[in-house]
Amino acid sequence: HENCQKRSLPHHSTSIARARHRGRSGDRKRPHQRLIGFAAQTGDIVPPALEKLQRKQLDAIAANPVDQPNSGFGGDQNQAIFLDKSGNKQAIAPCSKLEMAHYLLDFVQGIV
Repeated sequence: HENCQKRSLPHHSTSIARARHRGRSGDRKRPHQRLIGFAAQTGDIVPPALEKLQRKQLDAIAANPVDQPNSGFGGDQNQAIFLDKSGNKQAIAPCSKLEMAHYLLDFVQGIV
């Protein structure tokens, strides 16, 4: 089990706001923020994640296949597909949740 203190993570100038509200979260986003959503899905995870990305006016979304081994809640690992508003897509194979957080940060920093 990995444990990482917030202060040990790299400092970045990009502010990330997480969408946890119903409706169009993008209406409240400030220009310097990137709004990222999370979608725990079963089956074909991309179509519902894209729908949520558009409906909530997100900059990106991390879709997790919670019906797959080494993914989702209660474990030490996760896997995901990252999608952004420009159509970029990045699949992340099973890895630690800390690694997943770093992959997501790298992906988000590439959003213009």
